Amino acid sequence: MLLINRMENASLTRIEKDIAQYIIEHKEEIEKLSTHAIAKGTYTSSSAVIRLAHKLGFEGYNDLKKRYLEEQAYLNSNFQNIDVNIPFSQDNNIMSVAGAIKEVMIES
Repeated sequence: MLLINRMENASLTRIEKDIAQYIIEHKEEIEKLSTHAIAKGTYTSSSAVIRLAHKLGFEGYNDLKKRYLEEQAYLNSNFQNIDVNIPFSQDNNIMSVAGAIKEVMIES
């Protein structure tokens, strides 16, 4: 499961949900954001950011950030050119069709 889906679907406290939402909304800046910056942006603490990372199964925030960046790079490289009106061509294999359907479902 993608990290973004885990953050949206996990059983989190209100504070953890706020932190997760902040990370999702600031995905373009996440590489440069520290726990302190996220804590400041969410009016929480650095330790709350680290607790969220632990709750999601990571050793710490840097581990979570690394995984999030890897997923974003993968999604951007594989799904950036999908036209939701014409998402398939006849030479697509089954995996690319499945990926396109998934992306259309996420975007809609």
